[in-house]
Amino acid sequence: MNYGYQVGGCLPENAPTYVVRQADADLFEGIIRGEFCYVFNSRQMGKSSLRVRTMQKLKERGFACAVVDLLQVGSSCMSCKQWYAAFAYEIARRLNLLSKVNLFEWWSERSNLHPDEHLTLFIREILLKDVRGQIVIFVDEIDSVLSLGFKVDEFFGFIRSCYELRQIYPEYHRLTWVLLGVATPDELVCDRAKDPFNFGREIHLSGFQPHECEVLIEGLTPHAEHPKRVLYEIFRWTGGQPFLTQKLCQLVARSKEMIGSGEEAKFIEQLVRSQILDNWEMYDDPPHLRAIRDRILESPQSQKLVETYWHLLELGEIPIDRSPEQMGLRLAGLVVKANIGHKFAQPVLKVYNRIYWVVFNRKWVEKQVNVEQILEPTFPRDNRQKLFDRVLQWSLRARSPQHFIRWFDLVFIQGDITVDRGVAKIISSLVSTETCEDFSKILNRCCYIVINAWQTRPLYKIRIPDFISIFRQVKITISNESDLPHVRQLRKFISHFTNTGEYLSLEFLFGRRLDSDLDLEQLGRNIEDELSRYNFLSFCFVYESQGSIENRRNFNEILRERQWRFANELYQYSKHLADRQNPENRLRYKNPTLLEDLALVKAFQEFQLGKNKAKEFFASSHSSFFNVYLDFKKSLFQYLISDLYIHSIEFKKRFLSELEDYILKIHPEADRKKPNNLLVMNTCQTTLDYLLADPENERHIYLSNFLANLGSLPLMVMLVKTILISTPTKSDLEYRVFRLVERYKADPFDPDHWLVESLENLNIGFTVGFTPIDFPEF
Repeated sequence: MNYGYQVGGCLPENAPTYVVRQADADLFEGIIRGEFCYVFNSRQMGKSSLRVRTMQKLKERGFACAVVDLLQVGSSCMSCKQWYAAFAYEIARRLNLLSKVNLFEWWSERSNLHPDEHLTLFIREILLKDVRGQIVIFVDEIDSVLSLGFKVDEFFGFIRSCYELRQIYPEYHRLTWVLLGVATPDELVCDRAKDPFNFGREIHLSGFQPHECEVLIEGLTPHAEHPKRVLYEIFRWTGGQPFLTQKLCQLVARSKEMIGSGEEAKFIEQLVRSQILDNWEMYDDPPHLRAIRDRILESPQSQKLVETYWHLLELGEIPIDRSPEQMGLRLAGLVVKANIGHKFAQPVLKVYNRIYWVVFNRKWVEKQVNVEQILEPTFPRDNRQKLFDRVLQWSLRARSPQHFIRWFDLVFIQGDITVDRGVAKIISSLVSTETCEDFSKILNRCCYIVINAWQTRPLYKIRIPDFISIFRQVKITISNESDLPHVRQLRKFISHFTNTGEYLSLEFLFGRRLDSDLDLEQLGRNIEDELSRYNFLSFCFVYESQGSIENRRNFNEILRERQWRFANELYQYSKHLADRQNPENRLRYKNPTLLEDLALVKAFQEFQLGKNKAKEFFASSHSSFFNVYLDFKKSLFQYLISDLYIHSIEFKKRFLSELEDYILKIHPEADRKKPNNLLVMNTCQTTLDYLLADPENERHIYLSNFLANLGSLPLMVMLVKTILISTPTKSDLEYRVFRLVERYKADPFDPDHWLVESLENLNIGFTVGFTPIDFPEF
């Protein structure tokens, strides 16, 4: 069974393997708002399928949609007038206007008009008069205009005019244009006055993301014991590239073998090598790898494209500069943008996936160009980036940590311009242009560059405290009159940095000691300030740090006091929520959570119910109720899913089946033994692996699926119920959440964000479950 996996071409409207991406929502929203939209990307990324699915949704809303495929409109041998006439004819044909107007006769009567004026008149006198409601025109294969024998600036100027004329003719508000193709705005338009892209909305069509691909799993299910692991291994090779992902799924679905548990990686690698990589230039069908090769080698800039790609292979990544060479590689589909690199602290280009890396490797490049003649790359970088790069280079290449610390001290603290004139020049420039606060951020970034580079090198890691402490020396090396002006300013900036929350955090995390006069409560406010409301995260933060035992003990006391304060505030507010006779009394107390009252009451109900269930289960597990470990696992499953409501019947069936299967497979060798505390604890920890896998674990890709179908509160309730029957696992859960926050805290402090909602629910669950306070019943 193929399950509808389609390799190449456009997916039908109701294809079961269509993967909904962020671009679907962005394009639909842009069209609904009447914006000029364009989707430019490499081939075989799903542009046409996106168009088909969007048109289906628009038609359901009553929109009139037309598709103009420019490959069918004409060829390079057509004159300008012929091409415009063919373009108008295609619109009229798609919208069933040919039966209402003799377009050939109408067009001939106005032969004295310029072609773009002709088209404008067609829109105003025919299209907008004869078609009711909203109209959307999709122009596909827009890059084909580059092969026409005349300038096409007027055509894009015509599209721009359709939006400018909205001020004069309100009817134009009904008309929306969408362009799709393999091109860049700079390639298409030379005259900026006629450029519609400077006010248009670019739709970013990225590859598949793991959490979006639930629809691909169903076709893999008959062929694997763990189809999700198979999909994960496919992603490891394709990076989510749509064509390759669909192709590998199709190959698995056509395979007659059953992929056993633990065999997923080996099977997919063998499949990739035998069906895609071996003799790819001969057997690449439909053409994909050959299409990438041909687009690069047949380009007029092929030499520069290959040279740029060689630089990328040598460095692993290159900073984005929007040069024609980089854009050519992106449109070929060989490389993809990453928001931040490993070597460069800015957006970079990297090879899209592992398959491309194997095919288009150094040997392939060496066949195309003489690599010995390729010049070293020069990347445009501002002074900040130059400084970050030099610090990273020195931190990695210094012959010892003491050697680097000495260099950093002389250049950054002492302001010695003779040690490294290049870095000294950069610092002098930054000191003269940056504010005190901005320079502190630069220093903080430099510190973390060094720390990250040294964390995995034991001999260097132990010297991190020595590195952090050198900033305090600025108090000793007070500026004197003989110092250069920029050196005096530099020391003022460093002195300011040592009093910021960023440096206090660095000192607490990585320093050997804290000053005796340091206000620990102020430190508690500075460290991870926006997340400090969650005490369980702060405890993890302390144990991740390298502060002294005494400082940890003092900080823990502050956290415990804060924890009890929160519990008391939550108790007082819950009493007044429960007092329905005097609702006005609630105004006297502030809600200590970020949840609305209804959500807070629901959380109380769920966690109180879970706590009561845990008491019953705990009593059973410590009696003779469970004769063998297998009985304990069966009861654990029933305990976790009791009172669990799941709206989606399909997801409920799949989730419960997988969870039960997962729990029953924990330590099968002990099934006939009597359960003990160690076995119970290990079982709970393994169950946490399923519900909240570490961000580095392959199972973590299913977290978004759990949140979408279970919801934040039910998932948090299951987590708390798990640790309530084995309290030693509480620290394990706290650390897992800490790792989750480290992974997703880029923006998290929007109260509607799933991460904040989850943390708030978990904070309530810990308070209800692990404090002796009797909260009122709701």
